[in-house]
Amino acid sequence: MTRKATQGILIIAVLALMASSGWTQGTTGKHVTITTRAASEFALDFAANTQGAAPGDIAMQILLQDNGISARVVPDKSFYDPAVLGDIWEDMDTGETHTVDLVILSGSSGSSDVPDVQPLFQQEIPIMMGEHVCLAEEGRPGSIKMYQGTSTGHGELRNNEIRQIKIVNKEHPITQGIATDAEGFVQVFRDPYPSEGLFTGWFNTVPKQIIARDGLYENRLALGSVTDKAAGTVILAEIPIEYAPSESMRACLAVIEKGALLADGTPAPARMVHWMSNEEGSGGPHRNFLALNATGRTLFIRACRWAMGMEDVTAVVNSSLY
Repeated sequence: MTRKATQGILIIAVLALMASSGWTQGTTGKHVTITTRAASEFALDFAANTQGAAPGDIAMQILLQDNGISARVVPDKSFYDPAVLGDIWEDMDTGETHTVDLVILSGSSGSSDVPDVQPLFQQEIPIMMGEHVCLAEEGRPGSIKMYQGTSTGHGELRNNEIRQIKIVNKEHPITQGIATDAEGFVQVFRDPYPSEGLFTGWFNTVPKQIIARDGLYENRLALGSVTDKAAGTVILAEIPIEYAPSESMRACLAVIEKGALLADGTPAPARMVHWMSNEEGSGGPHRNFLALNATGRTLFIRACRWAMGMEDVTAVVNSSLY
């Protein structure tokens, strides 16, 4: 192990991803698969389009486990391996068989690497999407058609910019009871840690590229058009993002109920969630989920519980993830 001050890199060689590739038994009986990166399970390189587990995806897994929900992280390219997803798997402790209750496509790989969702549609498996391109109607095998058009946008919020979202639907189980200011805004991203911005280089290269403008702290949101949403899409939260020539509100958290109409006019095969944090498959530190504060993490667990049809959506244990 080699350690350097400030700009240095601390590497601990462990088979963490190997451990994360198996199920962990929760207390709720619910089971989630999170897809991560592209081809290889074990790469340790942090360059653009890197392979191996994204830190934000591992954070999702930990938070789900803390809330009694079994979770595993698998590479996008291995997602449809029968040993990974499969129609049925057997619980080692009870001998009972289960199907996956939710698939989270976090956006830690590029949009072209997001697995084809048609098999999930056919099996009526709920989906949570963080890849902004795949929120739209066309263009990628992973498109879930919650918005019209061929793509949606993303927004990057820097250290000195707004870290709040505006709750526009306070009646939905995911957002009900979340405290906001008089205008409906609530902060969902924490402030950066003092040393979080110190790292500015890539592994294996002289720093000719930057991992993020603010080091290892970055917020990137998957955004949808408020006016181009599908008929069945229900927007829960929006955020003001500056697009030339003026600032406008963009959807950053939305849901669609099973049977509600998608952008192509077909009924949604299962519940789906447009999740706000995007793990930057095209580059960056892949730590956006780790920038969520307690409110942001609460919204995530509530959204997962809602997507899986759990009765008590608000039963959340809010881990710090550290």
